[in-house]
Amino acid sequence: MSAFAQAESESIRSNITKGIRMGYRQGCFSFRYVNFLGYRKGADGQPEIHPEEAKTIRMIFENFLNGSSMDDIKQCLESTGRLGK
Repeated sequence: MSAFAQAESESIRSNITKGIRMGYRQGCFSFRYVNFLGYRKGADGQPEIHPEEAKTIRMIFENFLNGSSMDDIKQCLESTGRLGK
């Protein structure tokens, strides 16, 4: 009985994986906008740049390019009130 359950589980996993990959090939994907800094869901359902959050992303990137450590960047974000969503 457990062998049948195992085979069924593997079949379901395979079908789900195939469906997800087929969706990727067709340009469909799941995107969690809530947890993704710098983007929001556009009117067409596709990601679009969130202007205010884009400023934060640019600040992080510029600090990184200037040699700031992750801790320095974190402190900079905290001091400007830009840490987290």
